[in-house]
Amino acid sequence: MVYASMKDELYMLISRLTVNWSMSDDYKQVIELWYAWAAPWRLGETPHSSEPNSYQPIEEGWGAFIADNAMYYILLVDTILERLARFPYTERMTVNDRTIRNEEGRQVAAYAAIPTRESEGTIGGQLRIISRLLNVLKAEGLVDILRCIEYTLAKAYGHGGNLSAPFIDICDAEEVAKKCKVELEQTETSLNEAYTNYSQLVDTPSTRPVNLYIKDPYVRSKNLVATVNAIRQATESRKRPSDRHAQPSHELWQPVTGDTRRAGKYVEQLDKTAEWLATVFLLSDSAKLFREKPPAPKPRELPLWDESVYRNRFCKTERLTKEEKSKLKQGFRYEARVRSYEMTILVRWCVAVDAWMNRHGFLPERLTIRPLAAPVNLVYALFTLYILLFVAF
Repeated sequence: MVYASMKDELYMLISRLTVNWSMSDDYKQVIELWYAWAAPWRLGETPHSSEPNSYQPIEEGWGAFIADNAMYYILLVDTILERLARFPYTERMTVNDRTIRNEEGRQVAAYAAIPTRESEGTIGGQLRIISRLLNVLKAEGLVDILRCIEYTLAKAYGHGGNLSAPFIDICDAEEVAKKCKVELEQTETSLNEAYTNYSQLVDTPSTRPVNLYIKDPYVRSKNLVATVNAIRQATESRKRPSDRHAQPSHELWQPVTGDTRRAGKYVEQLDKTAEWLATVFLLSDSAKLFREKPPAPKPRELPLWDESVYRNRFCKTERLTKEEKSKLKQGFRYEARVRSYEMTILVRWCVAVDAWMNRHGFLPERLTIRPLAAPVNLVYALFTLYILLFVAF
């Protein structure tokens, strides 16, 4: 009872923190709170960015726990990746200390270093946050069993919730997944509860699965691919830095890290982090390959009208006469054009009445009540009609 209540309450707490916590280095504490529950086999271990130790949670009997807490590894991790994709992976910017002196050499003004963009944290802190996440998911067999669980839940969800008998589809016939298959098939409550949470948290029945662990080269989690591409884009921007000397105020701004060796170190760390992320989640080459967006094609300018149509229809020569230009201006839309002193609804009525009157052959060639489309003329006409009726009767 305590376990079930704690699991649900902690899930709601972490889900809110992953979305609402500021994009700073303190986001690492949210990740540590997540793996305090999601990685019980690491209990008592001090977290580090680089951990050579390998864990085998499936061999140690944590398969049922992983299935019971599947949403911690699927939807929560996808939400965390959404935040990681929004990290800038750049250093904070500062204003250089600068002293302005006059011609005599006396100090006139001084500018102190002012840090900016505090909320975005540092690139070192952002890389440590990713390391905390990957150190949990790199456990032997964890991604394999999570892929099978996600495949089972997505398959049942796509078939309208047909999960009558709990089962785990061995989609890749992994040896690690086979070892825990029997154990997971016995946890009927765990899979049914995981499916209930999965179906409630997915938006609509037409929504595709998250595909965070399922190895589909065409439909992988968009947050996962966006995170890898964001890191690779930061690497490419550091390899091809912008020309600061082209800017008029380049001397006022510079990165906190002025050492080129340290900047090169960050490039190496970013490369390793992107490869590590793609390796843990088993991203295909087509998904993890970073490509810059091609320049948008220039829209083709189209003429406002087809001159050949007008030339063939109204004249046989290349140039139009004044009479022919007048006919073009007074086309089929000429009658429906609303002038500044007319009302739109009155114009529609007048055009309809004119068309009805002029279709009869016994009437004069052209009859119109278009002047009544102007409100002033309509008022005068109604007033005149009222006077005539008053005099007549």
